[in-house]
Amino acid sequence: LPPCGLTCIMDNVLVSSCRTVANTSCLCSNEDLQAVVQQCLQTRCTVLEAIDTTRVEAGMCQKPRRSRKADIFATLAVEIPAFICALLRLFSRWYTAAHFELDDYVMLVLFFIAESMYLAIITLTKISILFFYLRIFPNPGFRAACYIIMTWVSITGIVFLAMQIFQCIPIAYSWEGWKGTYGQHRCVNINTLAFTAAGISIAQDVVILALPLPLLARLQVSWRSKLEVMVMFSLGIFIVITSCIRLRSIVYFARSSNPTWDYTDALIWTGLEAAVSIIVVSLPAIRVLVTRISPKLLASIGKLRGSSLTGSHQTGSGNAYHPRS
Repeated sequence: LPPCGLTCIMDNVLVSSCRTVANTSCLCSNEDLQAVVQQCLQTRCTVLEAIDTTRVEAGMCQKPRRSRKADIFATLAVEIPAFICALLRLFSRWYTAAHFELDDYVMLVLFFIAESMYLAIITLTKISILFFYLRIFPNPGFRAACYIIMTWVSITGIVFLAMQIFQCIPIAYSWEGWKGTYGQHRCVNINTLAFTAAGISIAQDVVILALPLPLLARLQVSWRSKLEVMVMFSLGIFIVITSCIRLRSIVYFARSSNPTWDYTDALIWTGLEAAVSIIVVSLPAIRVLVTRISPKLLASIGKLRGSSLTGSHQTGSGNAYHPRS
C-alpha cells in the first residue's frame, strides 16, 4: 500500500466499528468506512496512489473486476453504419452526378479526421449541411442566412478547437495531469469550456434544422411529397437529441479521480453524436442513389422471375403428355 493510503485506512479504521484492520470481513462490508477512506484518499493522495490503494482493497475484499469494454464496443453498431453511409453518399454523388460538390468535398475532409477530432467533425458536418442547402435552394435571403450561419459555425469551431488543443500549458498536461504528479501547469476551466462548446453546438443544430422549414412548407408539390421532404430534413433532430444526452455525460470533466472509468459515457456519446451526424448528412444522397437504382434493380428481379416462371411452365408442359409407342 502507498503510505498515504495506509494512513487513511489506519486512521479511519481505529474510529470505526471495525476497530482493527485484522477484521477484514468488517472492512469489506462497512460502506460508511469505505466512503470515508475514499474521501481521505482524494484529499491526501495523488490519483495514482488512490488507484493503487483501491486496487489492493478490491483484491483483499475479492470484489469483481469492473470493465466497460462492452459499452464501448457497442457504439460500433452506430459508428460502422456511419462509415458505410459516408461511403454510399460519395458513391451516390459519383453515380448520379459524375462529380463531387462542395458538401461532398467537406465530407471527404471529415473522413481523414473522424477518429481524432470531435469538434472538427461536428463543425464540418454543419458546414456540409449548409453547402447542401446552398446547392438546392436559390432564394437570395436564404442563401445569405446560410453564409452568415456558416461563418458563425466556422468561427466557433476554430475557436473551440484551438481552446481544446491549448486548454492546458504545457499541452501534455491534458493527458498526463490526471496522475497528480505533473508539476507546474496552467489550465482553463475545462468544465466551462465543454459545456459552452456543447451548448453552442446544440443551438447551431436547432438553427440549421429550422432554417429550410419555411421554404419546404411553400413547395408547390403534393402534400405527400412535401411531407417526405420535410421528414428527410427533420432527421437532424436525432443530432440534437444525441448532443443533449452527451451534454449530461460531461459533468465529470476535470473533476474525476478515476477518468479512465468516469469518462467512458462522454467517450461513448461523443462517438455516437459524430456517427449520427455523419449518417444524417449522408441520407439525402443515399436517397437519390436508392431512387436511381431501385427501378433497374426491380426490373432485373422481374426479368429473373419471369425467366424462372417461363422455364418452369415449359418443363411442366413437356411432362404433361407422354405419347405411347
